[in-house]
Amino acid sequence: MPLWAAMPVAGVAGLAMDAAFPSLGWWPLAFVSVTLSLVTLIGRRSWAALLVGTVFGAAFWFPHVSWSAQFLGEHPLSWVPWVALAGALTIYTAVLTVPIALAYRWLPRRRNTSAIRLLALPLLVAGAWTIRELWAVSSFVDDLFVDQAAIAA
Repeated sequence: MPLWAAMPVAGVAGLAMDAAFPSLGWWPLAFVSVTLSLVTLIGRRSWAALLVGTVFGAAFWFPHVSWSAQFLGEHPLSWVPWVALAGALTIYTAVLTVPIALAYRWLPRRRNTSAIRLLALPLLVAGAWTIRELWAVSSFVDDLFVDQAAIAA
């Protein structure tokens, strides 16, 4: 898929992932989102993967954490926490998308066998995706607990 087509597909994938969460609850879209996101990464070099990951991350995180702007009420800068959080998570998603794309790019070139394509590549891609998700969620939750512990003290 050419980069010009991968960019809007990654955006749709990010929006579909947000729609799969409980706010809308259209959970089958998670399967569509992951599939579209992974297809956009096949054959990408590092910088192109970073760009596609940025589009996916922005399309997912900006609507997904829009709640963070509500805590400052009608303050004129109430958008700052939302943009800061969504921007940081977008960058994080983009950077950790690169190893997924490189797995697609390099592993079949090293050994292009059926076992590699059917077993090793899916395991490596799934592992890279899982590490990206676990790190994001665990870091976010840890920060919330640390902040609450600081407030309580």
